[in-house]
Amino acid sequence: MRSIDEQKRLDSDIDKYQVIGAEDRDNLLIYLCYKKMLLATPRDFVYFKGIRKEAHEGVWSDVARSINFVSNSPHKEKNVLGRIILSGLTARDLSQGEQQPHRKCFVRLYTEVDLQIEMPVFVMRKFVRSQSRQYIEKLIARIAELYPLA
Repeated sequence: MRSIDEQKRLDSDIDKYQVIGAEDRDNLLIYLCYKKMLLATPRDFVYFKGIRKEAHEGVWSDVARSINFVSNSPHKEKNVLGRIILSGLTARDLSQGEQQPHRKCFVRLYTEVDLQIEMPVFVMRKFVRSQSRQYIEKLIARIAELYPLA
């Protein structure tokens, strides 16, 4: 997603989302900070994000990976600096070329992160699975709220 304001509107857990460098509008250096959740200390990330659109196929994709700390990053010492090992998504427009009242798309997301937290693997897997479901449900509800169908 290119729009920082839209990203903040969709995800209420974001404390700060800022482009701190850009090669062009599709290759960005981003600082992202999440608010404190439950008992966890706030997490922030500094990462490179590449965005691509294949217009003829109706596909958007992006990929992200943390980079070494950048001096102009607004990282707060009280936060834990997480690491995006690899993250990406593809979104395919399923209604391309069709006359449908409502657009449909298929989204595939992959994320591998190191949250810098000590937790047994089986507990982490269960936590991540449940949080992912809740996050997706929250985003769907937020999109419906922000962009109601006619």
